Amino acid sequence: MSIFSKIFPSKEMKMIIKAINEAEKNLNNDSFYIVREKIEKAIYKEPKKVSELIKNGTTPIEWIYSVVSNISGNYVESGQFHLYRGILNPMGPGEKLLKLFDDSTDKLVEIGAIEESYAKQQKRGVRDNIKTVG
Repeated sequence: MSIFSKIFPSKEMKMIIKAINEAEKNLNNDSFYIVREKIEKAIYKEPKKVSELIKNGTTPIEWIYSVVSNISGNYVESGQFHLYRGILNPMGPGEKLLKLFDDSTDKLVEIGAIEESYAKQQKRGVRDNIKTVG
């Protein structure tokens, strides 16, 4: 049982925790723990805000894949996981974070949260940004 389900017993929080676990399993990526840590901190910091999103119609799985996509994309664009300018470190989590970004973005298309053209635009943008940092 997650510590969050003890701290935040609301129905929405339980749905979010279930969605995090489901996304982690479906994405099957060793770097998920990096993103999960950031998601859990955000939930802990603003649980009511997250609950409101769910109450207002965003599905938990849509929210999770969106957040995973945003966080992993931000990480690979940061330069933190680059070997040098424009090249993600193949020995670190950089390449896996990029795959996590791609896979979570693809899941958003699959569940109908975003259009495929938008996903392609986002992927292209992240790769362009990767080229300019590091």
